[in-house]
Amino acid sequence: MIAAIAALSHANSPSDLNQVAAHLSPDTLGNRYTYRAARLAAGTAAEMARQIVSGAAGSGMALIRPMGHNAAADSTDGGNYFNNVAVAARAAQAAGAKRVMIIDWDIHHGKGTSEIFAEDPNVLVFSLHRYGSGFYPGSGPANDVGIGRGKGRNINVAWCPPTVIDRRGRHVEVDAPPVSDGDYITAFHVLVLPVLSEFKPDLILVSAGFDAVDKDPLGYYRVHPECFAQLTALLVPLAPIGMLLEGGYNLCATAASVEACVRVLLGESPAPLPGSRVAGVTGWSSIMRTLLVQQQYWQSLGMLNFLQLATTTPADGEWEDDNQHDGEEVPEAQGEQEEEYELQEREFDEALEAAA
Repeated sequence: MIAAIAALSHANSPSDLNQVAAHLSPDTLGNRYTYRAARLAAGTAAEMARQIVSGAAGSGMALIRPMGHNAAADSTDGGNYFNNVAVAARAAQAAGAKRVMIIDWDIHHGKGTSEIFAEDPNVLVFSLHRYGSGFYPGSGPANDVGIGRGKGRNINVAWCPPTVIDRRGRHVEVDAPPVSDGDYITAFHVLVLPVLSEFKPDLILVSAGFDAVDKDPLGYYRVHPECFAQLTALLVPLAPIGMLLEGGYNLCATAASVEACVRVLLGESPAPLPGSRVAGVTGWSSIMRTLLVQQQYWQSLGMLNFLQLATTTPADGEWEDDNQHDGEEVPEAQGEQEEEYELQEREFDEALEAAA
Protein backbone atom coordinates (compact mmCIF):
# COMPACT_ATOMS: atom_id res chain seq x y z
CA MET A 1 0.00 0.00 0.00
CA ILE A 2 2.81 2.43 0.87
CA ALA A 3 4.43 1.76 -2.50
CA ALA A 4 1.15 2.49 -4.28
CA ILE A 5 0.72 5.80 -2.47
CA ALA A 6 4.36 6.71 -3.06
CA ALA A 7 3.90 6.03 -6.76
CA LEU A 8 1.50 8.98 -6.90
CA SER A 9 4.53 11.24 -6.52
CA HIS A 10 5.90 10.05 -9.86
CA ALA A 11 2.64 9.93 -11.81
CA ASN A 12 2.98 12.40 -14.67
CA SER A 13 -0.01 11.51 -16.81
CA PRO A 14 -3.63 10.40 -16.44
CA SER A 15 -2.65 6.87 -17.44
CA ASP A 16 -0.02 6.79 -14.69
CA LEU A 17 -2.59 7.94 -12.15
CA ASN A 18 -5.05 5.31 -13.34
CA GLN A 19 -2.48 2.57 -12.80
CA VAL A 20 -1.80 3.75 -9.27
CA ALA A 21 -5.53 4.15 -8.55
CA ALA A 22 -6.01 0.45 -9.25
CA HIS A 23 -4.19 -0.25 -5.95
CA LEU A 24 -6.27 2.23 -3.93
CA SER A 25 -9.93 2.21 -2.91
CA PRO A 26 -12.30 3.76 -5.49
CA ASP A 27 -13.22 6.66 -3.20
CA THR A 28 -9.61 7.63 -2.44
CA LEU A 29 -8.31 10.42 -4.67
CA GLY A 30 -4.71 11.57 -4.95
CA ASN A 31 -2.11 13.52 -6.88
CA ARG A 32 1.67 13.91 -6.93
CA TYR A 33 1.63 15.71 -3.57
CA THR A 34 -0.52 13.17 -1.70
CA TYR A 35 2.28 10.88 -0.52
CA ARG A 36 4.26 13.74 1.00
CA ALA A 37 1.17 15.17 2.71
CA ALA A 38 0.16 11.76 4.09
CA ARG A 39 3.67 11.09 5.41
CA LEU A 40 3.81 14.51 7.05
CA ALA A 41 0.43 13.90 8.69
CA ALA A 42 1.42 10.50 10.08
CA GLY A 43 4.84 11.76 11.15
CA THR A 44 3.32 14.77 12.91
CA ALA A 45 0.93 12.48 14.78
CA ALA A 46 3.79 10.21 15.87
CA GLU A 47 5.96 13.11 17.02
CA MET A 48 3.11 14.65 19.00
CA ALA A 49 2.57 11.35 20.80
CA ARG A 50 6.29 10.98 21.58
CA GLN A 51 6.50 14.52 22.94
CA ILE A 52 3.53 13.99 25.25
CA VAL A 53 4.64 10.58 26.54
CA SER A 54 8.16 11.86 27.20
CA GLY A 55 6.79 14.78 29.20
CA ALA A 56 8.15 17.40 26.83
CA ALA A 57 4.56 18.50 26.18
CA GLY A 58 1.53 18.24 28.42
CA SER A 59 -0.95 17.97 25.55
CA GLY A 60 -1.14 18.57 21.82
CA MET A 61 -3.27 19.12 18.75
CA ALA A 62 -2.11 17.81 15.37
CA LEU A 63 -3.70 19.94 12.64
CA ILE A 64 -3.12 17.48 9.83
CA ARG A 65 -4.51 16.40 6.50
CA PRO A 66 -5.31 13.99 5.01
CA MET A 67 -7.31 12.37 7.79
CA GLY A 68 -6.65 8.74 8.56
CA HIS A 69 -9.06 6.85 10.83
CA ASN A 70 -10.63 4.81 8.01
CA ALA A 71 -7.29 3.55 6.68
CA ALA A 72 -6.44 -0.01 7.69
CA ALA A 73 -3.00 -1.58 7.99
CA ASP A 74 -2.96 -2.63 4.33
CA SER A 75 -5.65 -0.55 2.62
CA THR A 76 -6.82 3.00 2.01
CA ASP A 77 -10.44 4.09 2.29
CA GLY A 78 -12.56 7.22 2.06
CA GLY A 79 -9.65 9.56 1.30
CA ASN A 80 -7.65 8.14 4.22
CA TYR A 81 -4.13 6.95 3.37
CA PHE A 82 -2.22 6.30 6.59
CA ASN A 83 -4.05 5.83 9.88
CA ASN A 84 -2.58 8.78 11.77
CA VAL A 85 -4.05 7.96 15.16
CA ALA A 86 -2.87 4.34 14.91
CA VAL A 87 0.63 5.57 14.07
CA ALA A 88 0.46 7.91 17.07
CA ALA A 89 -0.68 5.08 19.36
CA ARG A 90 2.17 2.80 18.27
CA ALA A 91 4.66 5.67 18.65
CA ALA A 92 3.32 6.26 22.16
CA GLN A 93 3.74 2.59 23.04
CA ALA A 94 7.28 2.63 21.69
CA ALA A 95 7.99 5.70 23.84
CA GLY A 96 6.85 3.91 26.99
CA ALA A 97 3.06 4.26 27.21
CA LYS A 98 1.64 0.97 28.47
CA ARG A 99 -2.01 1.79 27.83
CA VAL A 100 -3.48 4.11 25.20
CA MET A 101 -7.12 5.10 24.85
CA ILE A 102 -8.38 6.36 21.49
CA ILE A 103 -11.62 8.35 21.52
CA ASP A 104 -13.06 8.88 18.03
CA TRP A 105 -15.90 11.39 17.88
CA ASP A 106 -15.87 11.82 14.10
CA ILE A 107 -19.39 11.20 12.82
CA HIS A 108 -18.06 8.37 10.63
CA HIS A 109 -16.93 5.17 12.30
CA GLY A 110 -13.14 4.82 12.23
CA LYS A 111 -13.22 1.27 10.94
CA GLY A 112 -9.50 1.24 10.17
CA THR A 113 -8.60 2.11 13.76
CA SER A 114 -11.03 -0.49 15.04
CA GLU A 115 -9.54 -3.22 12.83
CA ILE A 116 -5.92 -2.37 13.64
CA PHE A 117 -6.40 -2.66 17.40
CA ALA A 118 -9.13 -5.34 17.45
CA GLU A 119 -6.86 -7.82 19.25
CA ASP A 120 -4.74 -5.42 21.32
CA PRO A 121 -5.73 -5.40 25.02
CA ASN A 122 -3.53 -2.37 25.68
CA VAL A 123 -5.26 -0.02 23.23
CA LEU A 124 -8.88 0.89 23.91
CA VAL A 125 -10.81 2.30 20.94
CA PHE A 126 -13.99 4.17 21.88
CA SER A 127 -16.02 5.47 18.94
CA LEU A 128 -19.15 7.63 18.87
CA HIS A 129 -20.57 7.70 15.34
CA ARG A 130 -23.67 7.74 13.18
CA TYR A 131 -24.86 4.28 12.20
CA GLY A 132 -27.51 2.72 9.96
CA SER A 133 -29.64 3.86 7.01
CA GLY A 134 -26.72 3.37 4.64
CA PHE A 135 -24.52 5.96 6.34
CA TYR A 136 -20.81 5.56 5.45
CA PRO A 137 -18.92 3.36 6.22
CA GLY A 138 -21.66 1.14 7.67
CA SER A 139 -19.41 -0.43 10.31
CA GLY A 140 -19.19 -0.15 14.09
CA PRO A 141 -22.35 -1.64 15.61
CA ALA A 142 -22.58 -1.78 19.39
CA ASN A 143 -21.92 -5.53 19.43
CA ASP A 144 -18.53 -5.16 17.72
CA VAL A 145 -16.38 -5.54 20.84
CA GLY A 146 -13.00 -6.68 19.55
CA ILE A 147 -11.38 -10.09 19.04
CA GLY A 148 -9.68 -12.54 21.39
CA ARG A 149 -7.64 -10.74 24.05
CA GLY A 150 -8.99 -7.48 22.68
CA LYS A 151 -12.62 -8.20 23.57
CA GLY A 152 -14.10 -5.23 25.38
CA ARG A 153 -11.36 -2.95 24.07
CA ASN A 154 -13.54 -1.89 21.15
CA ILE A 155 -16.53 0.19 22.30
CA ASN A 156 -19.03 1.68 19.87
CA VAL A 157 -21.77 4.17 20.61
CA ALA A 158 -23.58 3.76 17.30
CA TRP A 159 -26.05 6.64 17.06
CA CYS A 160 -29.17 5.11 15.54
CA PRO A 161 -32.85 5.92 16.24
CA PRO A 162 -34.80 3.13 17.93
CA THR A 163 -37.20 1.09 15.86
CA VAL A 164 -40.77 -0.02 16.50
CA ILE A 165 -42.75 -2.79 14.87
CA ASP A 166 -45.78 -1.50 13.01
CA ARG A 167 -49.07 -3.33 12.54
CA ARG A 168 -47.68 -5.05 9.44
CA GLY A 169 -44.75 -6.46 11.39
CA ARG A 170 -42.18 -4.13 9.84
CA HIS A 171 -39.34 -2.54 11.78
CA VAL A 172 -39.72 1.23 11.40
CA GLU A 173 -37.25 3.83 12.67
CA VAL A 174 -38.74 6.37 15.04
CA ASP A 175 -38.72 9.91 13.68
CA ALA A 176 -36.34 11.34 16.28
CA PRO A 177 -34.56 14.72 16.46
CA PRO A 178 -30.92 14.87 15.33
CA VAL A 179 -28.20 13.90 17.78
CA SER A 180 -26.99 16.99 19.63
CA ASP A 181 -24.93 18.26 22.58
CA GLY A 182 -26.88 16.43 25.27
CA ASP A 183 -26.37 13.05 23.64
CA TYR A 184 -22.58 13.43 23.58
CA ILE A 185 -22.39 14.87 27.09
CA THR A 186 -24.53 12.03 28.42
CA ALA A 187 -22.50 9.37 26.60
CA PHE A 188 -19.33 10.76 28.17
CA HIS A 189 -20.77 10.70 31.70
CA VAL A 190 -22.43 7.30 31.41
CA LEU A 191 -19.84 5.43 29.32
CA VAL A 192 -16.61 7.21 28.41
CA LEU A 193 -15.55 8.54 31.80
CA PRO A 194 -16.28 5.36 33.82
CA VAL A 195 -14.40 3.19 31.31
CA LEU A 196 -11.54 5.67 31.11
CA SER A 197 -11.17 5.69 34.90
CA GLU A 198 -11.14 1.90 34.99
CA PHE A 199 -8.74 1.48 32.05
CA LYS A 200 -6.31 4.13 33.39
CA PRO A 201 -4.54 5.03 30.14
CA ASP A 202 -1.13 6.69 30.04
CA LEU A 203 -2.28 8.70 27.04
CA ILE A 204 -5.61 9.70 25.51
CA LEU A 205 -5.64 10.20 21.74
CA VAL A 206 -8.71 11.87 20.24
CA SER A 207 -9.63 11.32 16.61
CA ALA A 208 -11.16 14.77 16.53
CA GLY A 209 -13.48 14.85 13.55
CA PHE A 210 -15.92 17.74 13.55
CA ASP A 211 -18.47 16.57 10.99
CA ALA A 212 -21.08 16.09 13.73
CA VAL A 213 -21.04 19.85 14.26
CA ASP A 214 -24.17 21.89 13.56
CA LYS A 215 -24.42 22.92 9.88
CA ASP A 216 -21.94 20.32 8.60
CA PRO A 217 -23.15 19.32 5.10
CA LEU A 218 -22.48 15.59 5.62
CA GLY A 219 -23.32 14.95 9.25
CA TYR A 220 -26.70 16.68 9.75
CA TYR A 221 -26.25 16.60 13.54
CA ARG A 222 -26.58 19.55 15.92
CA VAL A 223 -23.45 19.38 18.05
CA HIS A 224 -21.89 22.78 18.78
CA PRO A 225 -18.21 23.76 19.07
CA GLU A 226 -18.83 24.50 22.75
CA CYS A 227 -19.82 20.86 23.25
CA PHE A 228 -16.51 19.60 21.88
CA ALA A 229 -14.78 22.00 24.26
CA GLN A 230 -16.83 20.60 27.16
CA LEU A 231 -15.88 17.04 26.17
CA THR A 232 -12.23 18.01 26.05
CA ALA A 233 -12.50 19.61 29.50
CA LEU A 234 -13.91 16.37 30.90
CA LEU A 235 -10.81 14.50 29.67
CA VAL A 236 -8.10 16.98 30.70
CA PRO A 237 -7.88 16.00 34.40
CA LEU A 238 -7.72 12.27 33.67
CA ALA A 239 -4.66 11.75 31.43
CA PRO A 240 -2.40 13.58 28.95
CA ILE A 241 -4.26 14.28 25.70
CA GLY A 242 -3.20 14.34 22.07
CA MET A 243 -5.84 15.39 19.52
CA LEU A 244 -5.67 14.70 15.79
CA LEU A 245 -7.86 16.41 13.21
CA GLU A 246 -10.07 14.01 11.27
CA GLY A 247 -13.20 14.98 9.29
CA GLY A 248 -15.14 18.22 9.10
CA TYR A 249 -16.68 19.72 5.96
CA ASN A 250 -17.97 23.08 7.07
CA LEU A 251 -14.72 25.01 7.27
CA CYS A 252 -16.00 27.74 9.58
CA ALA A 253 -17.65 25.29 11.99
CA THR A 254 -14.59 23.02 11.95
CA ALA A 255 -12.28 25.96 12.65
CA ALA A 256 -14.49 27.11 15.53
CA SER A 257 -14.51 23.59 17.00
CA VAL A 258 -10.73 23.24 16.76
CA GLU A 259 -10.26 26.62 18.42
CA ALA A 260 -12.67 25.73 21.22
CA CYS A 261 -10.78 22.50 21.97
CA VAL A 262 -7.32 24.07 21.79
CA ARG A 263 -8.37 26.84 24.18
CA VAL A 264 -9.29 24.15 26.73
CA LEU A 265 -5.95 22.38 26.19
CA LEU A 266 -4.27 25.72 26.90
CA GLY A 267 -6.07 26.02 30.23
CA GLU A 268 -9.17 28.04 29.46
CA SER A 269 -12.59 27.03 30.76
CA PRO A 270 -15.07 25.88 28.10
CA ALA A 271 -17.95 28.15 27.18
CA PRO A 272 -21.45 27.10 28.30
CA LEU A 273 -23.47 24.98 25.92
CA PRO A 274 -25.94 26.77 23.64
CA GLY A 275 -27.99 23.55 23.46
CA SER A 276 -29.52 21.19 25.99
CA ARG A 277 -27.47 18.84 28.15
CA VAL A 278 -30.30 16.29 28.05
CA ALA A 279 -29.98 13.24 25.78
CA GLY A 280 -32.76 12.58 23.31
CA VAL A 281 -34.46 9.40 22.14
CA THR A 282 -31.64 8.38 19.78
CA GLY A 283 -29.01 9.20 22.37
CA TRP A 284 -30.47 7.19 25.23
CA SER A 285 -31.38 4.16 23.12
CA SER A 286 -27.87 4.08 21.58
CA ILE A 287 -26.17 4.54 24.95
CA MET A 288 -28.23 1.76 26.51
CA ARG A 289 -27.39 -0.64 23.66
CA THR A 290 -23.71 -0.04 24.27
CA LEU A 291 -24.09 -0.34 28.02
CA LEU A 292 -25.85 -3.69 27.76
CA VAL A 293 -23.16 -5.08 25.45
CA GLN A 294 -20.13 -3.76 27.32
CA GLN A 295 -21.06 -4.22 30.98
CA GLN A 296 -19.71 -7.79 30.93
CA TYR A 297 -16.25 -6.40 30.13
CA TRP A 298 -16.21 -3.38 32.44
CA GLN A 299 -17.00 -3.39 36.13
CA SER A 300 -17.65 0.34 36.00
CA LEU A 301 -20.54 -0.26 33.59
CA GLY A 302 -22.34 -2.78 35.80
CA MET A 303 -26.01 -1.98 36.30
CA LEU A 304 -25.48 -1.12 39.98
CA ASN A 305 -22.93 1.54 39.04
CA PHE A 306 -25.15 2.80 36.25
CA LEU A 307 -28.14 3.15 38.57
CA GLN A 308 -25.97 5.03 41.05
CA LEU A 309 -24.93 7.43 38.29
CA ALA A 310 -28.50 7.82 37.08
CA THR A 311 -29.63 8.92 40.54
CA THR A 312 -26.84 11.48 40.94
CA THR A 313 -28.34 14.92 41.43
CA PRO A 314 -26.97 18.24 40.15
CA ALA A 315 -26.08 19.05 43.76
CA ASP A 316 -23.50 16.27 43.65
CA GLY A 317 -21.64 18.24 40.99
CA GLU A 318 -21.90 15.70 38.16
CA TRP A 319 -24.03 17.82 35.86
CA GLU A 320 -25.04 21.44 35.63
CA ASP A 321 -28.62 22.49 36.14
CA ASP A 322 -30.18 21.95 32.72
CA ASN A 323 -32.10 25.20 33.07
CA GLN A 324 -29.16 27.47 33.90
CA HIS A 325 -25.91 28.49 32.19
CA ASP A 326 -23.55 30.40 34.48
CA GLY A 327 -26.46 32.15 36.14
CA GLU A 328 -28.18 32.99 32.86
CA GLU A 329 -31.57 31.70 31.82
CA VAL A 330 -31.80 29.27 28.93
CA PRO A 331 -32.50 31.16 25.68
CA GLU A 332 -36.14 31.11 24.60
CA ALA A 333 -35.28 29.31 21.33
CA GLN A 334 -33.60 26.53 23.26
CA GLY A 335 -36.62 26.15 25.51
CA GLU A 336 -38.84 25.81 22.44
CA GLN A 337 -36.46 23.21 21.01
CA GLU A 338 -36.60 21.17 24.23
CA GLU A 339 -40.41 21.32 24.19
CA GLU A 340 -40.32 20.00 20.63
CA TYR A 341 -38.02 17.16 21.70
CA GLU A 342 -40.28 16.30 24.65
CA LEU A 343 -43.27 16.17 22.27
CA GLN A 344 -41.38 13.79 19.98
CA GLU A 345 -40.42 11.61 22.94
CA ARG A 346 -44.09 11.38 23.96
CA GLU A 347 -44.96 10.41 20.39
CA PHE A 348 -42.24 7.74 20.57
CA ASP A 349 -43.76 6.33 23.76
CA GLU A 350 -47.18 6.28 22.14
CA ALA A 351 -45.77 4.47 19.11
CA LEU A 352 -44.25 1.84 21.38
CA GLU A 353 -47.59 1.30 23.12
CA ALA A 354 -49.39 1.02 19.78
CA ALA A 355 -46.85 -1.53 18.54
CA ALA A 356 -47.30 -3.60 21.69
